[in-house]
Amino acid sequence: LISPCGGFVVVADKVGDVLQLKIPSEDNLECVILSAEETDPISDAKNTALSYAQALIMGHFSCLTRIAIAQLGSKGSAILVSADRDNKVRVSRYPDAHEIESFCLGHSEFVSS
Repeated sequence: LISPCGGFVVVADKVGDVLQLKIPSEDNLECVILSAEETDPISDAKNTALSYAQALIMGHFSCLTRIAIAQLGSKGSAILVSADRDNKVRVSRYPDAHEIESFCLGHSEFVSS
């Protein structure tokens, strides 16, 4: 998913974590790509690994089946809705997903769409 501001990609992994990754552009490339130099102890050679800046914004205890972001009004506020295999739907504020608005419980099967 692309965030409402257009600067981030929001993804979920199979263990229940939701990550936010910054989309690189010409003006923020140096702060998005972090270079880490590691030395190989056997050959003493330096390896440079590139990784994108990412942040864990929320997590579930079960595999996520669906995530969605909905824009609320014109103020820029949004909600992140996530569903998991344990029949729970969580409604959180975005980008502060640790602030839970509500849970939608009582589903008889996992929510897939």
